[in-house]
Amino acid sequence: MNIVNKIEDLCLPSKHHKFLRDDSFEKLTWEDVIDNLDRTITEDLHYKSRDNYGIVTHDTRDILKIYPVLNKIKECLPGVEITTHLYTSFTSISKTFGKHNDVMDVVIWQCIGTTHWTIYDDKTFNYRLKPGEFLYIPKEMYHDTTPITPRSSVSFGIEHFRNEVFDWK
Repeated sequence: MNIVNKIEDLCLPSKHHKFLRDDSFEKLTWEDVIDNLDRTITEDLHYKSRDNYGIVTHDTRDILKIYPVLNKIKECLPGVEITTHLYTSFTSISKTFGKHNDVMDVVIWQCIGTTHWTIYDDKTFNYRLKPGEFLYIPKEMYHDTTPITPRSSVSFGIEHFRNEVFDWK
């Protein structure tokens, strides 16, 4: 397990996943989640839903608590486009997207509840992410999530390929 001590180390490109506990950021509340979902649906914005009340919203600009984390990541990676998504499971049996990989590096910020993460790095790692905990998952690394409780987390997609190629360490 690669544990880092600050968000600046978390978001630097790597071939291996990283874990961080940082309670210095104000976390989202259920009110923030519901307000974002309400705006997403009433304004007919893009979202995906899963069985048993799992949902991901693709427009988080109204959630002000995201900006301190987003800005910290942007400071580490100037000029790199960062996308944000809000993943919410309203029940502990909400379906997620199963085992998959992404075409970009991803930083996950657990804000509400607990989520079980399986990361398929050079070996398999399991985490029970709680509020204030972060994971960095490099592009193309397989991972899987299962809600342990109702939960919400923010995904920061680090879109390196849109700008320049990084030398992953």
